[in-house]
Amino acid sequence: MTLFVMLQPTLAADSYTTVALPLANNYVPDGNQFMFSQDGSTNIAIDFQTHVIKAKLDLSDCTATNENILSVGNEISVWNETTTAVNLHFYYTASTHRLIIDYKDNPNRPSTGDGKAEEVLTLTSNTLSIEIGDQGLLVNGELQASYSASTLQSLLALSTIQIGSTQGDNRSHATYMELYLEKQATTLVWDKNKKFHDDDYSQTTAASDSNPNRFISDLLTVDFSKGDYVSAKLNVTDCKQALENVLSIGDNIKDWFGGNKLHIYYTPKSLLPFTDNHGNTYNTRLRIAWITGTSVTTKDVDFKGDALNLKLSADGLSVNETLVSGLSGSDLNALLSLQSIYLGSWEGNGTYDNKNAYVSDGRSEATYEEVTVIAGQAPTTFSPSWIANQTKYEDHKEPRHATYIPYPSTASMEADASHYQRPWESPDEEEALVKSLNSTLDDQGNDIGQEWKFCYVAGTESGPGASDFFAKDYDDSSWKHIRVPLSWEMAGYGRPVYTNVGYPFEYNPPQAAKSQQQTNETDHNATGFYRRSFGVPSSWGSDKRVFLHFDGAYSAVVVWVNGQYVGYSQGSNTDAEFDITSALATHDDGSLITGDSQANQLSVRVCRWCDGSYLEGQDMWHLSGIHRDVYLLATPKVFVSDHVITTSHMSDDATSADLDIALTLDNRTSQEAVKMLKVTLKDQEGKTLKAVGTDAIALAAGKDQLVKLSLGGLTGLHAWSSETPYLYSVEISQMDANGQEEMAFCTRYGFRNIKIDGTIVTLNGQRVFFKGVNTQDTHPAYGRAIDAATMYHDLTLMKQANINTVRTSHYPRQPKMYAMMDAMGFYVMDEADVECHGSWINQKSHLTDLASWSPQYVDRNTRMVARDRNHPCVIFWSLGNESGDGICFDNAYNAVKALDLSRPIHYEGTFNGGYGSGVGTNTNKHSDLFSDMYPSVSQVKNKAEGSNTQGKPYFICEYAHAMGQAVGNLKEYWDIIENSTSIIGGCIWDWVDQAIYNVTELGKGVKEKNGYPLWTAGYDYNQTNGDPFQGNFLDNGLVTPDRLWSAKLSEVKKVYQYVTFTGFNASNRSFTLTNKYNFLSITPETFQLIYKVTKDGRLVEEGTGTLPGEIAPGKSVSITLGDIKTVVPTDAEADAEYLVTLQLQTNKDYEWMERGYTVADEQFALTRRSVSLAPHRAEGGSLSLSDNGTDAYTVKGTDKSGKTFVMAFGADGKMTRWTYDGQNILNADADGKVKEGASPDFNSCRNIDNDKGNSLRCASSSTSTRISTAPVMADDGTVTMSVDGSATNCNYRIDYVFYPDATVDMQVKFTPTGETRRLGLSMQFAPGFENVEFYARGPRSNYADRKSGSYLGRYHTTVDGMVERMTHPQTYGDHQDLRQLTLTNNTQGLRLDIDATAQPLGNGAASGVSYPDGQCSFSLSHYDERTWINEGTSLWQKATHWYDLTRDPQVYAHFDYWQRGLGNNSCGAEESLAQYRCPTSGTYGYTLRFRPSEVKIRSVLDD
Repeated sequence: MTLFVMLQPTLAADSYTTVALPLANNYVPDGNQFMFSQDGSTNIAIDFQTHVIKAKLDLSDCTATNENILSVGNEISVWNETTTAVNLHFYYTASTHRLIIDYKDNPNRPSTGDGKAEEVLTLTSNTLSIEIGDQGLLVNGELQASYSASTLQSLLALSTIQIGSTQGDNRSHATYMELYLEKQATTLVWDKNKKFHDDDYSQTTAASDSNPNRFISDLLTVDFSKGDYVSAKLNVTDCKQALENVLSIGDNIKDWFGGNKLHIYYTPKSLLPFTDNHGNTYNTRLRIAWITGTSVTTKDVDFKGDALNLKLSADGLSVNETLVSGLSGSDLNALLSLQSIYLGSWEGNGTYDNKNAYVSDGRSEATYEEVTVIAGQAPTTFSPSWIANQTKYEDHKEPRHATYIPYPSTASMEADASHYQRPWESPDEEEALVKSLNSTLDDQGNDIGQEWKFCYVAGTESGPGASDFFAKDYDDSSWKHIRVPLSWEMAGYGRPVYTNVGYPFEYNPPQAAKSQQQTNETDHNATGFYRRSFGVPSSWGSDKRVFLHFDGAYSAVVVWVNGQYVGYSQGSNTDAEFDITSALATHDDGSLITGDSQANQLSVRVCRWCDGSYLEGQDMWHLSGIHRDVYLLATPKVFVSDHVITTSHMSDDATSADLDIALTLDNRTSQEAVKMLKVTLKDQEGKTLKAVGTDAIALAAGKDQLVKLSLGGLTGLHAWSSETPYLYSVEISQMDANGQEEMAFCTRYGFRNIKIDGTIVTLNGQRVFFKGVNTQDTHPAYGRAIDAATMYHDLTLMKQANINTVRTSHYPRQPKMYAMMDAMGFYVMDEADVECHGSWINQKSHLTDLASWSPQYVDRNTRMVARDRNHPCVIFWSLGNESGDGICFDNAYNAVKALDLSRPIHYEGTFNGGYGSGVGTNTNKHSDLFSDMYPSVSQVKNKAEGSNTQGKPYFICEYAHAMGQAVGNLKEYWDIIENSTSIIGGCIWDWVDQAIYNVTELGKGVKEKNGYPLWTAGYDYNQTNGDPFQGNFLDNGLVTPDRLWSAKLSEVKKVYQYVTFTGFNASNRSFTLTNKYNFLSITPETFQLIYKVTKDGRLVEEGTGTLPGEIAPGKSVSITLGDIKTVVPTDAEADAEYLVTLQLQTNKDYEWMERGYTVADEQFALTRRSVSLAPHRAEGGSLSLSDNGTDAYTVKGTDKSGKTFVMAFGADGKMTRWTYDGQNILNADADGKVKEGASPDFNSCRNIDNDKGNSLRCASSSTSTRISTAPVMADDGTVTMSVDGSATNCNYRIDYVFYPDATVDMQVKFTPTGETRRLGLSMQFAPGFENVEFYARGPRSNYADRKSGSYLGRYHTTVDGMVERMTHPQTYGDHQDLRQLTLTNNTQGLRLDIDATAQPLGNGAASGVSYPDGQCSFSLSHYDERTWINEGTSLWQKATHWYDLTRDPQVYAHFDYWQRGLGNNSCGAEESLAQYRCPTSGTYGYTLRFRPSEVKIRSVLDD
């Protein structure tokens, strides 16, 4: 067994290059000096008695004479002529394949001349292996006689060394495939029949030790997760004393407390029962103390006879082959996580010789046949203890590698045209060596194949229930079927759990067993057992190697095939692949049985939680089961197992480069093999650009071989970017010794050049902005199982919204999604499946700083990198999210850099300091970017010039928290970002609401109630008393769970757009068009300019403008719309508002849209409307005013058509009646009396998720009102009156004017005295006013700080249609800049037109124009918002649903002068920018003009 010692790179001097060890992926120094370090020092601690230095080099790229390819010694920067230097230097000359080795103590070494280096070898291949250890020097596996251990004794005596290449005139151009220290395990085996109190064992203790019979081993290397175990065979016949410490095992066995250890004590049976001087009584011969820190657990064990056999393994501690209860592998996890231990007997000062007498000397008198660490073999069965052992996260799992779809030949691969061109589409199984094991589904996603059987086993508080159902012939006929992939909670098993910053289970790492009480879940760590039959397709033949591949499953997976254990995996969102060839059904001759779909039986055990679940504490639904694709794939027995595509010598603009392909040939067979390889590069049209192949490659049995091929001198390349996602095909073909093709696969590849340039990031030589969103794998019906169609739809919507960046928060996606993003053009921040938020934020046993967890952090990161690094869309790696800081990220960062130096690494935690280092003191060492989340606009501005970003590019990994009614002031963020010198962009949180259908009703096939989707959130299943159970906090999406476009997304599309229209001149209709694309020119071939002229919101002309040739990226041109034919009057002459909307539309089809899609737009005024309403002159009609004697007034009239109307007021100024032609305009009772709350009244109520924590009080009505000016009949036949009102933080006045034609003007003035959420009136219109036409900003809702993507127009809808289906009801439906609103009551034949004063287009808060008058927005609803208003700051914690609310028949209407901006306060940032808050002083208002009239009801007789 071996232990690999990681060497951390350090910059030893300014000229040294830093490289992380152990090196596992082709480091190329390119002629630069390099030196390695350990623990921050270039002097690496070593003991050659236990260490071996191993290096594997590829010398193919060496070109110079005597390149110093490696040096090992104490002063490697000098030659061996100094008296103190002890160095072993290696020099290589490519032209002669000569390897020179120089070591000054070699007796054959010449003293002068160029031949001074005495050893010259001629190499026969370009691969060189070097080993330096206690045997001496081995070159390519052969011990060099001139460099035996005796010759190298000076070198081998060194306790510190340097390793690198810093000597001589010519630097190394070799490729370093491997370079590491290997520590050989020290095993301690006692001579048989020796006793430790014998004199010849006294040398194990210090001479001055007062108790010479103590003994202790050397520090022993052990890895329990790989099957290593401690074996101790004792005979206790001669033990005569009580509590003899016969053995201790652990990291600090000399002391009682501290560390992790077992102390084992023996008492002869003759002394039992025994009571020590502490009063403890012992009735058994063994007392075992399990110590972890200051915690002590004791177990008493008895056994028969005098033979005592102890075994400590991953299963726990066994005594004479019986596992001790309470000391299982999960119980002893901390001890079993150790990588090095001591064995011996040291603890205590003596023993007892009888029942009470204490003896000050003398120790164990046992006879020790064996005490040793035994290297284990790979497990042959699954141990349940693994799910609570952070060091055991995989078994028999294939090494990390890039995924691909194999075919038997290039011809069959290209015949599968749909998959070849669109790799996310399912391959044709008639052509490919792939077979899906997903459920067979119909077009609606129903499981019609019913291939998978399922058994759900509830867990207990201490762990999973028994579930060993893997026998091939196990009777599963009573089991139900389940869809795969699917989260099993969506099928009614268990309970969905949503947490944000914590875990669904009680915190006790590494055990994840007992549900937290707030989950309302009593099944704890449940188990799902899946079974199905499958066959090997006959087309594959019987000589293939067959793999079983899982794209992902929550959270631990155990696999059996035909009852044979296959392997184990953790890491819910990284691939798990197993070689199942040996487990498949075979004929008598050993060949695979093919063509029989029932020949093989697959059993999969999935544990809901495991220790890895502590690293999966993301803000999301915590659901279970196989949630991603499962499939078989076949390869030849010897095959290309991995391929890494990189470039070298690339131009800045990525139009020329060398394409380098590293192929790993895997020969795990017991026979030698010969293979040939070929790589072909084809362009997007299928034309072959270049190809390269190999001669026959001889492969040793059981060995891998790395083969490097290069397609050099590529020019005229089409560079890949999000705007121009040009993809080439890299075809890889494998042939046998006779040149017969036996496997082929293809990877779509894009050439692009990523660089950090100071505080910006460039792509292909251009600064780019990353306009992004965070994403989640979520589906309302399938849970975490997101299908390809949904992925594609998501990405299509994103692309249509000008989003160019996806952060895979907080775990990698399925490979097919990266293929989509390659083709559609996205920049991807690929994030590892690491978040231990609940550990970090609560400062518990901080996992990120515990070395025993480091391998999992590294594994999750490196598996992601190895799988995805060939995808051009991946621009950044991200180590994880919200996990603090510590050694685990040290190692993960170095491991990622060792695999890929071409991409920057991101980690979210750079802004808030590392764990234990204090907030704000983090040196940002784990990220090449500065990153933070939810900064305010002012905080972003403070970082715009790089002064507060640690000298790195600033990426806002989460911002604009899109929960509910959200995404305010997005424009302000991007005004700063695009004018900054250090900000590269950011990702909105997040893409989609994560609500799921009610799982109980879903099982009945019911997805709707009362016309609304049956969406549910955390509060529908779990208690919501704060962290970590936060109700609706998972619904933060720009789109709904069923992926409908939202008002929020309209704003994103506008702010993110790549083209701007500015400087519009209404007189000559000219404007400036600026191309903000980085790589895409605007030409008449790619785009078309469309203009639309409206008159008072109605389209009067549409046409195509002229684009002036090519507009290059970053350039601006002036364009004049000379094509408009509409005669537009001057402002002074205008009797209407003329607007022009400019649209830039695509002029060809793209993957994500068809020709004619608008990618950018803007609206300008051709005439500026008057703020005031035109004076009204009634035509005909009469009006009367009466006082009923009770301080109430009634205005009655008859219009010219003979329709009567009535408006009545009470003494308090509230309207008590408003009718036209006998029909109620306001909500009234059967007698026509206006109901309470329906009269026009002040209303400042609003509650949205962004108001969380806002202390502003809502006033749904006035505190007092009065008629301040009594009604009076004017000379022109009108009646006027005034009403004054007072409310919280605002006084107001309504000046009424009543006209003889039934028109009513309401001139409203608000005088605020404090801060409010809105300044406006509310009223309730009578039932039936359902049809809506409005001239305002639309079509979707908009607010003061979220209206740049909403344009003035005339839109038609219904009151029900204005509901925004946010998963949690809240204030909705506002439309800014109202000009006219028409409500139609078809039931009563009544129409109500409402005109409003409005500012001309271009005025508003952000414009700096003063506008105290003439501004109004409106909203309409059938729901009484008081249902949610009173929920205050806990809005998102209350279980409220649209489908449970009462839909009232009346129409609730708001008319606001101002409504507070939405801001970004649902997760930090700010509530609202100052310019978007309601004014707190002054006087402001608007005028509304109501014009009721008859509407003709159309009947069938009219047709």
